[in-house]
Amino acid sequence: MNIMKETFSKIGIFKTFFYILLVILISSCKKDSIEKQECSLIFPNGGEWLLKGNEYNIKWFDNDALSVKIELYKSGEKVKTIINSTDNSGEYLWNIPESIDNSNDYKIKISNVDDENFSDQSNSFFTIMIPNETSSFTDSRDGQKYKTVKIGNQWWMAENFNYETESGSCCYLHEETFCAERGKLYTWEAAMEATPEGWHFPTDDDWKTLELFLGLPSSEIDKTGFRGNSIGYNLWYEGGTGFEVLPSGYHNERMGKFGHIGYETRFWTSSKVENEEKYWVRLFTMNRGGVDRHIMDKEYSTSIRFIKNSE
Repeated sequence: MNIMKETFSKIGIFKTFFYILLVILISSCKKDSIEKQECSLIFPNGGEWLLKGNEYNIKWFDNDALSVKIELYKSGEKVKTIINSTDNSGEYLWNIPESIDNSNDYKIKISNVDDENFSDQSNSFFTIMIPNETSSFTDSRDGQKYKTVKIGNQWWMAENFNYETESGSCCYLHEETFCAERGKLYTWEAAMEATPEGWHFPTDDDWKTLELFLGLPSSEIDKTGFRGNSIGYNLWYEGGTGFEVLPSGYHNERMGKFGHIGYETRFWTSSKVENEEKYWVRLFTMNRGGVDRHIMDKEYSTSIRFIKNSE
């Protein structure tokens, strides 16, 4: 019996030693994992639209470097050292000089000053451009004035339209303050009626032209759902292009329901789906960088932007 007790006691000691050793090994592995050196560029990381003369915060994460170097690359070739050494604060304010070429094939590289083997760069290309040309349009019917912007070869309204039609147009929650800030919501028929002289209700193809200019791959242009990683953000308010999308919500006329202001915006196109009473729309949401292309029933009311007729 004593021999058995002594044996079990030894086994207990062995188990205790084994568990202690196991805990030490696991803790050591976790420590090694935590202390593993990392370097990651956060912004600009691809798809952004940056304007010359403006300031932007280059952002990164590096858990080891005392200081970092920041460089600008174009088509894989270094064109500029933005700063040779700056504290590893995770942010650096960069004022983009006017002398940089307009192009859509830039990347930023961030690297540890003491060990350039630890570095990272933008996942894909971003754009540096001069600000798009802007102008304005005054609707002779009611005297309202709208900002306009030229993107590529297209002149777009840079504000949601706010013309009062005989029927089919309304303010969000029927509150005039929303109309003053974000324009009216229109049924498809009301949008057709609201179109001012010299402008037209944009087609699905008009939107595609805009999206392609901003860098949407041609392989995605006819797809439905969200397309592109960041062109939607470029069209948002202060997104760089001057298009200035605001989250203006929608109205479902049949259900008498308003929704999603502060989160999304939808824009009608004039393009009807063949053999259906549905139309192509564009959807922008606060948490997605792409632009959603889908079809929608006529029972909805959405925001509208018009595009200037070609001269």
